[in-house]
Amino acid sequence: MYNHNIEEPISFSFNFTVDGHKLFYEYDIMDNNGLPNFISEHIVIENYVDILREGSKVEIKHLDNAIEKLSKTDFGNIQYLNIDEAEIFSKIKKTQYINDISTNQSIISMTLVGSSMNAGGSGISRLNINRNMVTQNFFDMKNYIIVASPILKPDNKNMYNNLADFVFFSGLRNIFNNIIAAGPIDYKAIKNRVPVAGPSLISEDGSGLVRMLYQYFLKNRSLPELVENGIKTFFPGWELNFEAMPDGTVTLVVKYGDGYFYPPNLPLGFYKLIMVLELIEQKPELLIIDEIENSFHEKMIEYILDAISARGIKTIISTHSPMVVDLVDLKNILIVKMVNNQTKVERISNPRRKAESLIKEGITPSESLLYGGIDH
Repeated sequence: MYNHNIEEPISFSFNFTVDGHKLFYEYDIMDNNGLPNFISEHIVIENYVDILREGSKVEIKHLDNAIEKLSKTDFGNIQYLNIDEAEIFSKIKKTQYINDISTNQSIISMTLVGSSMNAGGSGISRLNINRNMVTQNFFDMKNYIIVASPILKPDNKNMYNNLADFVFFSGLRNIFNNIIAAGPIDYKAIKNRVPVAGPSLISEDGSGLVRMLYQYFLKNRSLPELVENGIKTFFPGWELNFEAMPDGTVTLVVKYGDGYFYPPNLPLGFYKLIMVLELIEQKPELLIIDEIENSFHEKMIEYILDAISARGIKTIISTHSPMVVDLVDLKNILIVKMVNNQTKVERISNPRRKAESLIKEGITPSESLLYGGIDH
């Protein structure tokens, strides 16, 4: 909340693809005595359904492609619902309305209970129309609106049958659980011995890096490819090793020539390089790197940007360095400014034309930005 002002709504908007299906999800919420109060909510699943919620009112429209597909679907396998096929299809074919739902609940959560119905590759969700989810008869379809969404079959073989599974568990949860951040490294934490046992996670400050690399090395007898190539490129002749102790701890050791070098003798840039490359190797949904120029020289930054680009990883990088600005395309630059005590983020207008103008004038993007020449 901006300046802790609970009178202003918080808005989120997502566009992403789940198993080939495009999904748009947007919502506005406010605080209601510690509970979320949904002002609006909008879910669009391409070729399936468009759900719009304003306060306690919901409008559900199935799209033409979904109606055509479902008209050819056999609903016989869900007869236990005490509703015939014609009634299911009649609900899907027309615009459905809910006039009084709890604003403390997301539409997604309203499809969690008793929604596992699979018909012809579509998940048939039952949306509870009773306020506060109170239902006298669980199987009475008068208490439910019908919503169709795709069926997903993830790697763990558990089939996702309903709207909640599709939007949250397959979509939003995967995104939020797969955001990785790299910030300033904790010098002491990364250079101390660490327990061999523990989760294979790297914290924002680099904690866990040595353990993760060691566990990977034990399993594969090698380092991750990006890490190995990065060491060869910027630290030629260095051979990364690990020293495990009887007390169950491990530390990183570098062999160079006939000598062995331990953490106090290794530069911070070395640790940050292998950390960032390892995070790229994990292929996160979103990678966030805070002040990438810290401990890196220009060639290292360029190497990392190329690795990110080659793998198509969505990345947010913060920087105060003109060097970084000059390494990226103008269309990928966002300028963060404080305006009237608020944070504003702006893009550069007409980046292609501006880039051509800068080349003609012999001015770098960072020079133009610092001295007010970039229109944004």
